[in-house]
Amino acid sequence: MKNKKPTYEELEAKLKETEALLNAIKSGKVDVLLGEQEPLVIQLKSAIEEKERLGLEIKLLLKQWEKTFHAINSCIWILDKEQRVIQSNNFVIEGLECTESDVIGKNCFKLVHKTSSSIPECPLIRAKQSLKRESMEMQENGKWFEITVDPILDENGKYNGAVHILTDISGRKKMESDLQESRVMYQAIFEATGTATMVVEEDGTIIAANNQCLLDTGYSPEELVGTKWTNYVAPESLELMLKYHKLRREDPEKAPKKYEVRLINKKKEIRDVLLDVGMIPGTKQSVVSMLDITERKRAEENLRRSEELLKESQVIAHVGSWVLDIINDVLVWSDEVYRIFGLLPQEFKATYEAFLESVHPDDRKAVNDAYMGSIKQNLDSYEIEHRIVRKDNGEIRFVHEKCRHIMDSTGKIIRSIGIVQDITERKQAEKALQESEKRFSAIFHTSPVAIALTRMEDNTLLDVNEAWERITGYSKSDAIGHKTQELNLWVKPDERKKMIESLKNQNIASGEVDIRRKNGDIYNVLMLAVIINIDGENYLLTMAQDITERKRAEEKILEQFDELKRWQNVILGREERIIELKKEVNELLELLGKEKKYHLDTKNT
Repeated sequence: MKNKKPTYEELEAKLKETEALLNAIKSGKVDVLLGEQEPLVIQLKSAIEEKERLGLEIKLLLKQWEKTFHAINSCIWILDKEQRVIQSNNFVIEGLECTESDVIGKNCFKLVHKTSSSIPECPLIRAKQSLKRESMEMQENGKWFEITVDPILDENGKYNGAVHILTDISGRKKMESDLQESRVMYQAIFEATGTATMVVEEDGTIIAANNQCLLDTGYSPEELVGTKWTNYVAPESLELMLKYHKLRREDPEKAPKKYEVRLINKKKEIRDVLLDVGMIPGTKQSVVSMLDITERKRAEENLRRSEELLKESQVIAHVGSWVLDIINDVLVWSDEVYRIFGLLPQEFKATYEAFLESVHPDDRKAVNDAYMGSIKQNLDSYEIEHRIVRKDNGEIRFVHEKCRHIMDSTGKIIRSIGIVQDITERKQAEKALQESEKRFSAIFHTSPVAIALTRMEDNTLLDVNEAWERITGYSKSDAIGHKTQELNLWVKPDERKKMIESLKNQNIASGEVDIRRKNGDIYNVLMLAVIINIDGENYLLTMAQDITERKRAEEKILEQFDELKRWQNVILGREERIIELKKEVNELLELLGKEKKYHLDTKNT
């Protein structure tokens, strides 16, 4: 083990010991030096050599100390009790503009503060009282300085001077100022992110939170700081978040930066939240930004449901949507359009030309002319009905196309947004309706029964057939547009009232009524009236058959029947008289004791 290098104090003590030895020799106290181990001469020589060695070491230490003293980048003064500089290093503070020789013997307050006495806040005054290090900061000529005072105590522990250190801390102050500005700036950014943001320690403790947290979670920053983030996580998200929390601190690349979780706010509501998490370099801390996406998720869910409903509605209504990018010739179809055209997406080139190939050959030119014409004429829209040929089975279908054109800032059409509806069933229904209307019209106008169509709202005649004209004597032009009351058709108003009451109760009425012809003749008709609804409006369909001759025939038959009945009664009366006479004859014969002459049926008597 190497010898330990003596300290300055040890060397000084050794030097004092050696000097005492030499003084003893000089004073003749040789006996003090006599010993059993060495002769006096050897001891003397050894002492002299030791003194010289110690002196050299002390000089070396003093030189090293002085070198260090002058190399320190602070102005160091040794002060006496009166605050005068008795020793100074070579460092010159810019602004004081004084060398070592300029400060020796001068008071520190005159040199530093340019005052005639110590300033009230002088750290030296405080050091005299506290007998420990005191300091202060001051600003002079735009620069910042730190004054540190260490008291020098004598062997009795009393104040005997001080070490006065003056350090230029302008750079440190600037860094502190920059750091503070940076903190203020980052705090402002922290608060102005627009999202709830927190800083989290490795153990899950929240150490910072901005004011947006109050708006998004209901918890103030003061309530959040010091608590664990796990307190605010819904059970279904906790395991995943703990996993990512651990992985991120092992390697930030092991966990996603952004992901969705469910958190619990102060109202105990579960909210959908998008987390954006990043690690603070060189630490185990993470910055967590939280964006409440609950409403967005609800909107997305509503949108998804709306899209499903739209798709379902398109399927039910056979309506598809399409968008044509005219500039790039890109055509986008909804699923229902593909179903209408009998195509699969991979079978379709998604261009305007590919669409035209699906149009019926006989309609292709008309469709192209109509669409391209709307483009050339810069119209707002395009609409047409045409046929298509389904790719899957060759079936011919009818479709209705309609679109709205989108223009750029120059007014040029760049895109078309439209719909296509399969109207095959409607076309077939229209054809069937037309055929039905033809049949109805033929029946209506050729029927031997008088038929009239009346609008119930205002009792106006809308149409009559030829049989009605014959029965009433009014022509079609006389009748249409007029009310039956204006034509004075009803002979007995009570019969009309009775028919109306019956219609109100059961939408149908029938009976025999008298009508007045245009020439005033009264006719008897058998009438049937039915309420029918066409496009939401009620109409009255009236059918009438002239039974005047039949009624006359019936009356004549009834007259003949009455006559026959009268004759029957006459004949029946004669027969009854004959029977009565036969009874009398039998009774007389029986009284005479003779056999009855007439056999009578007692059942009929």
